Amino acid sequence: MNTNILVKSLAIFGVAILCSPAARATTITVENLGSVLNDSVSFPNTKTPGSGKTFEDFFEFTLPTAEYITASMSISGPIGDQIPAGTGELALSTWSNALLPGIPVGSVIEEATVSAPSLGGQTAVVGTFTPFGDFEEAGSYFVEVSGTSGLGSLRLAVDGNVTALGAVPEPATWTMFGIGFAGLAAVGLSKRRGNRESARYAL
Repeated sequence: MNTNILVKSLAIFGVAILCSPAARATTITVENLGSVLNDSVSFPNTKTPGSGKTFEDFFEFTLPTAEYITASMSISGPIGDQIPAGTGELALSTWSNALLPGIPVGSVIEEATVSAPSLGGQTAVVGTFTPFGDFEEAGSYFVEVSGTSGLGSLRLAVDGNVTALGAVPEPATWTMFGIGFAGLAAVGLSKRRGNRESARYAL
């Protein structure tokens, strides 16, 4: 009997949370960027909700092959309408499943705090583990932009993109390339010298 009461209480509590004004105040957007293959894909036209409202924008995508991934975002507009300092986040995560209403869920790979409001706008970048980005296997991922919009009434555009870079040669490979080019250059020089010597004897 006590167990049934506990289950019912938890169910009522969960429904109350979902229906509360605070829960409804958060603006949630889920967009699918599709397949990203050695390319840069822009975020769809997304805006902050304006007037001090919290928001979460999710951008799902898949990698057909293992690639280096970077993601960046920017917001520009009046300082009062930008995301207040310390309240904005950009995150790159794996995509494992979805919660209602289709919100992606996964493990965070890397996250960054959106820069403070300024005349030049705000930015954030993830994919800084290597000079090429964060190397990730083929699979499903998403980028999340979240925060609180400024106190002004303007809804500012959230611009951004996800860039995938195919596997790049390792340092050892570059060294081998260098040795190969040096060898070709040496062969070319020796042929020139041989041709000059032949021409000299012909005279």
